[in-house]
Amino acid sequence: MLPEKSAFTCKIRWLGSDNQDYDTFDRRHRISLPHGQEVIAGGAHEVQDASQTNPEELFAASVASCMMMTILAVFSRAKIPVLAYEDEPEALLELVERRFRVTKVTLRPRITLQGSHQREKLDTLISKAHANCFITLSVKSEVVVEPTFIMAEA
Repeated sequence: MLPEKSAFTCKIRWLGSDNQDYDTFDRRHRISLPHGQEVIAGGAHEVQDASQTNPEELFAASVASCMMMTILAVFSRAKIPVLAYEDEPEALLELVERRFRVTKVTLRPRITLQGSHQREKLDTLISKAHANCFITLSVKSEVVVEPTFIMAEA
């Protein structure tokens, strides 16, 4: 059982040295997570090297990761074995009222289940997961879940 409150931290450090020219300043930064993992991130529309990500991709990953764990928990409690799960989330960054924001995150999980199950029940479980996912409950962006179910023989 989770405590009523939990705090989560990371460290952000800008890798640039001068931001005087808006069009050219280096937006790369290091995200250090508490257990030693590090990620190099930058601006949404800049690809400086293949190992770099950006906040929008991390946002999509955060929503998808939390939804996956919630779906796995809900299906576990419903005694429906999940054999495999994969997703390729998409975050839509749009100009809204002269400001950019992520307006929508679309999740398209491919969920392989043991045995066969009624689609109506599966959709009900997905809705339950959506209503209980910590991250989707925390964001203003629309979150859409479009699952594909694959039934594997026992």
